[in-house]
Amino acid sequence: MAFYEFLVNEGGMVQESDYPFCVGNGSCSPCAPPGYSTLHCGPWFTPSCNVSDSCSAKYNRSKFIPGLKVVDYAILSQNENSLAADLKNIGPLVAALHGRDLQLYTGGVLRALTCNKYNLDHVVLLTGYNITENGAGYWIAKNSWGSMWGEQGFFRISFGSEACGINKLCATGYLA
Repeated sequence: MAFYEFLVNEGGMVQESDYPFCVGNGSCSPCAPPGYSTLHCGPWFTPSCNVSDSCSAKYNRSKFIPGLKVVDYAILSQNENSLAADLKNIGPLVAALHGRDLQLYTGGVLRALTCNKYNLDHVVLLTGYNITENGAGYWIAKNSWGSMWGEQGFFRISFGSEACGINKLCATGYLA
């Protein structure tokens, strides 16, 4: 996953509050990040961009969180029960998914009937889950679209059905 490679190479992490979400509210138009691959990620979403709105222009090593460094990462199993165990044992996990159904999400458990589980175009943070005795339930995930979206920035998506491909590409980082 390119962002983990970036974190390993750069040697540090910043807080989300230092780089708040801005696309979609009309306040900025960032350029594609260095190394952006149209082959893997598709065309960049803004045909024209403002370099000063881009993370690379705002990137500031002095904002690195002291003592926090990602030294490696691992791609995890696609089995949803294994991912639930990883979430319990490791902590929050990064998950790619098809994000189309998230655009109109306002709350509740997303059943994700129209998304394509093989078209992974968005990344979220899996933070929890709730599984019933019959194996049904839902994942709890944090989106990057701010606290005004969804359930205070979080959403729930059905467990056990590979909804929107949420299980297809999950990873965790290892800290020094």
